[in-house]
Amino acid sequence: MKKMFIPVGLVTVLTIFLALPCHSADVAKIGVVNVQRFYMESDIGKAANAKVESEYKKLDAQLEEAGKKLKELETALERDAMVLSDEKREQREREYRIKKYDFDMMKKKHTETIRNLNKEVVSDLSRKLKALANEFGQKKGFLLLLRNEFVLYCPGALDVTDKLIQFANSKHLVLEGENRQKAGSKATGHK
Repeated sequence: MKKMFIPVGLVTVLTIFLALPCHSADVAKIGVVNVQRFYMESDIGKAANAKVESEYKKLDAQLEEAGKKLKELETALERDAMVLSDEKREQREREYRIKKYDFDMMKKKHTETIRNLNKEVVSDLSRKLKALANEFGQKKGFLLLLRNEFVLYCPGALDVTDKLIQFANSKHLVLEGENRQKAGSKATGHK
């Protein structure tokens, strides 16, 4: 009885192991996504970059204007220092130091604003990419989609970045804050 059990068990185990690779060969569809390229080339990624760039330019213009005013104040102080009374000179120096401090605080605040906006946009993009990759993977029958940063080698045939970008663009995805803006502009008839 014991001798009969071993061959039957061995045949069962071999059958299972031989059947598994045949079954999984049809299912194991793997893709690799270049996330950086997705962020740069997809419509939603371009919109995110434009949003950050626009805010950066606006804040940079404010800083530049404040910097010009500060420089003018410094130049006037240096020019008039010899003819001003000590009391007036000290008053202007104090005014300059206050404006310089305000400028430095403004610079720090703008840097923090851009950093926070960038963090929000990347977080929003990451959430949307994950949901999009899940939908894309299920629709196209992928077992696994990987970020290219985590893959040491893959043939070009596994790169599905272009297909994912096309899929994302066909979905007409928008960033979080833009949903409200577009809805408001449609209601008022503006673009």
